[in-house]
Amino acid sequence: MFHQEFFPAWGQSCKPISAALLTLALFCAPGCSKDDVKKMAATVKQKSASIAESTKNLATQAVEKVETTVEEQLPENGEVKLQVNPPMDISSANIAVISIGDGRKNVVQIANYDVTAAPKSYPSILIQGTTTAGDPASLAGQTVACELYMRESPTSPIAMTAAGQPAQITFASFDPVNETVSAKIAEVALIGSDDKPVPLGGGSILAVISDGGS
Repeated sequence: MFHQEFFPAWGQSCKPISAALLTLALFCAPGCSKDDVKKMAATVKQKSASIAESTKNLATQAVEKVETTVEEQLPENGEVKLQVNPPMDISSANIAVISIGDGRKNVVQIANYDVTAAPKSYPSILIQGTTTAGDPASLAGQTVACELYMRESPTSPIAMTAAGQPAQITFASFDPVNETVSAKIAEVALIGSDDKPVPLGGGSILAVISDGGS
């Protein structure tokens, strides 16, 4: 005798087809020949297989659509969001870990411009701090005390961390597919080049690993 408990997978996959065949038998038994029943049974099996394949295809398409949507939402060049008044959104950010040598710690640097020249677009930001990490990926899980400089426009004062009061940057994760590093900026009191206080309520970073940045 067949015991379904020994073949649970088989029993589960056959339930829809078995139910359909039983219905055919009940409806066709009085006036249908065996050949008619077999033909109907074959049709039911074929339709069931077609429905299963269609369901599988729909599920695959749904997953691909979600993955594509997520990829489209990721900023290609990184971004920095700062909780200042008014809020400041910077549409790009690069990260690099620079080796100093001579036994000194490395420097992690985040910026939205080429630091060897003046910024060409605003707002601009520069973050620098020392670290034992050898590359951006190794920063995940670390909190680094950093100097932070930001400027809203070419004519506005430069806001920066005060001496002895660095910004605490906590690096959350490394994305090897998109080659990005995410981080959070803790609340910190900045000071403007005009000596006025600039409260920073925190912020977030998504930085793209720059070429040659370890």
